[in-house]
Amino acid sequence: MRTGTTHEAVTVPECKTSEKAAPARPSMLLYLDLQLYRDILLLRFRESPWNAFTLRQWEELDAVLAALQDDNSEGRGEILPCSRSSLRGVVLVGSKTMFSVGDDSSQWTVASDAHKRAWETAAKTCCARLAALVKELPVAAALSGYTCGRAWELAQQCSYRVMGDNARLYPSPEQGFIDPSDALAAGMVERLAAPDLVLHEAQEWLFDDLHDSGHDDGR
Repeated sequence: MRTGTTHEAVTVPECKTSEKAAPARPSMLLYLDLQLYRDILLLRFRESPWNAFTLRQWEELDAVLAALQDDNSEGRGEILPCSRSSLRGVVLVGSKTMFSVGDDSSQWTVASDAHKRAWETAAKTCCARLAALVKELPVAAALSGYTCGRAWELAQQCSYRVMGDNARLYPSPEQGFIDPSDALAAGMVERLAAPDLVLHEAQEWLFDDLHDSGHDDGR
């Protein structure tokens, strides 16, 4: 698993994500929507317009991933809209125009050293949890619009990646922007789709009969 630096800004309009109060209970999600589509859990980033991550977003995502690993542990199952055992799979998705620009550089630049260390730890923990989860439950990433930095690290841990054919992939400053067709040719994503069909194609992969009795993690 690769880890990138959080403080390197992406050339998109500056994100002005505001910090909100921490939820009183894990089930009161502020930054994620959990929607059940038949037996697929749609885990949707909802901090528009850029779906940028702060420490609190990573902590919330970690709580959801922990519940998916074991929904009977420490009451974490309260987060999920259904039993973990009833799920066919999970789709990580943003909006039609934005998966995520990764870490919120505007918050990172004003964070204390201790806050940055906690942020790094939370992000790495989420990537590790997701890498472990896909061994038991298939997870697809529906990549629309920008997918940058640490958001791409999350997508890398998924079992399967569908990318919009007009999307912008920016894994790191060293790599720069990668065209969707080049990402497909390099094996970075498994399928390209029209922007309006990215989520549909990710769901269809999970509904494939090949995944009824097990799955290949696609990597």
